[in-house]
Amino acid sequence: MTEKNESALSLVPYKKEHGLELLKEPQFKDSGIKDLSARAEACENEGLSFTVLDRDKPIMCGGIGISWSGLGMLWVLSISGLDHLTDDLCRVINTYLTVTAESNHLRRIQIGIPENLIAERVFLEEIGFKFESRMPAYGPKGEVWIMMRQLFGGV
Repeated sequence: MTEKNESALSLVPYKKEHGLELLKEPQFKDSGIKDLSARAEACENEGLSFTVLDRDKPIMCGGIGISWSGLGMLWVLSISGLDHLTDDLCRVINTYLTVTAESNHLRRIQIGIPENLIAERVFLEEIGFKFESRMPAYGPKGEVWIMMRQLFGGV
């Protein structure tokens, strides 16, 4: 008998405890990104940050920093192995992005990610982000990153 994997996803306001818990994940050890824990704490005060819970356990945190009028910069931390939740996650994150873009008059939301994070790139494409550019020597250890973006408001 196979076990059906049912999720109970909910989107809640971000709390520093959520980010600090996710930072214990192996992929963040030795990431080269300085002060991740300080950033996780600081994001609690940013009103555009969220946590996705699966059965009350944080599986993804993120938010949008507004760089200037019309432009948001997405940040995301997540556990590994979320493939089984892709459809549910896409629905939850798409709703968040659309509502946040509309209520904050954002024309564009962008995110930079390491080029070698293929699963993350595919997920971003599934929620409507498009590849925009390749950025050599952009990462904290000089690695290649890519910029992805999503446009809103008929742009």
